[in-house]
Amino acid sequence: MKERINRLAKGIVDAEVLETVMQPEQISATILAGELVDYELYIADTAGRYIKWLVYTSNILGRLKNHAFGVIRNRIPYEVDTTYLTQGDVIEGAFYLVTSGGERKVPYSFGVELGASGKLLDALKTPADYAQVARMDLEMALRIYDYQDFVEAPFMQDIHVRAMYDGLRTGPNRQNQLEEFLVGIEAKEPVELACEDESLLFENVQE
Repeated sequence: MKERINRLAKGIVDAEVLETVMQPEQISATILAGELVDYELYIADTAGRYIKWLVYTSNILGRLKNHAFGVIRNRIPYEVDTTYLTQGDVIEGAFYLVTSGGERKVPYSFGVELGASGKLLDALKTPADYAQVARMDLEMALRIYDYQDFVEAPFMQDIHVRAMYDGLRTGPNRQNQLEEFLVGIEAKEPVELACEDESLLFENVQE
């Protein structure tokens, strides 16, 4: 663009005007939370002529890998970062391109949703919900207990529940940890062992 302005200032007018094609012209997609996803834009002149461009983004979560280039066919790589986002978040903005064939705007919208494990964790609203999973499928409850993002489950936002979990994680036996955790958050009654008080006495046993 600077070169074009300088040429115009010197009275040099390009006879041919570049006609650019952009793909896609608008971006809309859904991305899983906690990911870093690569995409790319494509820009070229319809007659296959050399084109220069500069590009900017309005949202830092849609990060460009190249900001300027100049070839006949241009692929502009970028990445979308949902590392710290969760279900329902939306990344909105636009890419602004200043090219030797004019200015272009490419609006984008990336919806964020949870993956399978995230959806399962999101369903655990109360300790009773997690206790229900343990009753139905103990192995599943143990796997959830070991998830790195288990602490993101809604019921784990209670500081007392989180403290109980953090305190038990140092134990050697996962199943015992889970049992104590469920009892500690009052989602399960503790196991009780009892024996009868009666005693039997045998004397002079012959056989």
